[in-house]
Amino acid sequence: MSKGITNRAQQDLLAWRRSALWTAFGALCISGTINLLAHSAEWNAGFRYSDLGHKIRIILPLVATSLAIVTTALGGLAWTGLMRWRGVMLCGAAVYLSSPFLLSMFPASIMLKSDTQMAELDYALTIGASLLIPVYSLLAGLFRGARIVKEASPQTSSAGLVVVLLVPINLAAIGCFGLMTVHMTTGWGLPIACIGAVVAQLPYIIRASTVISPLARDEYDRQMIPVRWIRLLGIFMMSVGIVWTLIATSVEGRPLLGPDGQHPWISWSNFLRIISHLLANYLILLAVFCDFVDLAAVKSTRTIAPQSNVD
Repeated sequence: MSKGITNRAQQDLLAWRRSALWTAFGALCISGTINLLAHSAEWNAGFRYSDLGHKIRIILPLVATSLAIVTTALGGLAWTGLMRWRGVMLCGAAVYLSSPFLLSMFPASIMLKSDTQMAELDYALTIGASLLIPVYSLLAGLFRGARIVKEASPQTSSAGLVVVLLVPINLAAIGCFGLMTVHMTTGWGLPIACIGAVVAQLPYIIRASTVISPLARDEYDRQMIPVRWIRLLGIFMMSVGIVWTLIATSVEGRPLLGPDGQHPWISWSNFLRIISHLLANYLILLAVFCDFVDLAAVKSTRTIAPQSNVD
């Protein structure tokens, strides 16, 4: 339990926040180490990037990751001093989460050796693809952060409103991603994963009145039982579809995921880097959301049941 904090829901939320921050710290260390090892062997620019552009694309993510590692560790160590350390956490999270967008703002004339239209178009497509991970992790982190605050304090309606408002945005992002990738691969893995993502989100729109309304703990838990079961079904479909896609999908005769000897599109080291980067983005945003958006609602609720369902 948190020192000096007697509100059970706030204790649960802060304890969850601490575990999320330390998990994010581990993911950041893995992602930063892989990036450092990969870039240490390619400090000299290749045929595509200019010397300045190559150094920018190496240094900026490493600095942002290093700052995020420090601030996340401080947040995990001082997990009960929320008001004192939230500014530090916000600074580190803002730099880390915005670094892909800052990198994309450098013009192709600075980043590339060639200034042909085809080279700039290829660079723009590469930037667009690289932003899919941070954009999706931002949406997913906001959604789950709002859901966790609502679970911790059913008496507040603002977190539930955020959940309901984010569902159409998430569905639009899922639809765009699915339509873009389904024509690039074969098999049913990606369609199943996208359908599962939709199934996991839709119940929050169908039960929007329950999610938004301030309710007592027992009443909220009772009305949300079907939503949670449908959400679990959607998560299971997503998991099956993603694993199926990674294992069985090939593009132009090359496996999507595999060892370097098979010339895959995504090597095992790159896959680990992507997963750790996505997990770190997701958890850091969750912690920041709980810090700044609705933790005050948990403090101000008048009636908190002895048990809370923060998951």
